[in-house]
Amino acid sequence: MQALIFDLNGTMIDDMDFHTRGWLYLLNNILGGSFTWDEVKPQMYGKNQEV
Repeated sequence: MQALIFDLNGTMIDDMDFHTRGWLYLLNNILGGSFTWDEVKPQMYGKNQEV
């Protein structure tokens, strides 16, 4: 039997920096935004400070 494990939510590997980098690229390079890492990073972890 062969198996492949997908860790899509950071259970085994902390991959949130990759998600943040992807969103930062999309927001700034594709959609024309001007966000910084420090502005995007806190929004990547579910609830933000407003909630």
